[in-house]
Amino acid sequence: MTDLDSVRSAVKEAESQCGPLDILINNAGVGAVQPLSEVEDPDYGLLFDTNVRGAFFLAQAVGRRMIEHSRTNSGFRGRIVNVASVAGLRPVPRLGVYGMTKAAVIYMTRVQALEWGRFGINVNAICPGYVRTEMNESLWESDSGRRLIESLPRQRVGTVEDLDGLILLLSSDESQMINGAVIPIDDGASLG
Repeated sequence: MTDLDSVRSAVKEAESQCGPLDILINNAGVGAVQPLSEVEDPDYGLLFDTNVRGAFFLAQAVGRRMIEHSRTNSGFRGRIVNVASVAGLRPVPRLGVYGMTKAAVIYMTRVQALEWGRFGINVNAICPGYVRTEMNESLWESDSGRRLIESLPRQRVGTVEDLDGLILLLSSDESQMINGAVIPIDDGASLG
C-alpha cells in the first residue's frame, strides 16, 4: 500500500483478470499502540503512509476506472467500502496516531461520496471496534487485553466474520440509497 506504482499495477491487473471493477473493499491498515508523547517520525510516517496515503490512492485508482466505466454504461453501479475504525470517531488512549489516520479515512469517504455519487458510485465507511485479527491476537491473551474485554458492553471481541453482513450490504444493489455513510460496527463499544 505504500508503493503507489504497485497499487496502480494491482488495480490494472485486477481489471485485466476480472473485467471492469465495480466493488472495492479498501481495507488497508497498520496500527501502533503508544502514547502520543512516545510517537516517533517513522511510526507516524508508516501509519499515515499506509492508512491514509495508500488507502486514498487505491480508492482513487479504482474510482477513476469506475468513473470511466460509468461514462460508457448508464446503469453502472460502483461500490467502495473504506474500512476506518471507531478510533477515528472518538479518542482512544494510546491509539492517537492510528485514530487520526482513520479519521482521515472517514473524511475521505464523505468527499468521495459527494464527488463520485453522480457517476453511480456509492462510497461508505465501516468503523469496526475491537475485532480479533492476526495483527492483535496477542493483545487478547494479555492481562490488559482481558481487562479491556471485561470493560466492553457484552464482554466480547468481534471476529472479522462479524463485519461480513454490513460489507455485503454496502457492496450490493440493496445499498442504492446509502452513500457517504459512516457506520460503527463495534457491538456498542463506542456508546459508553
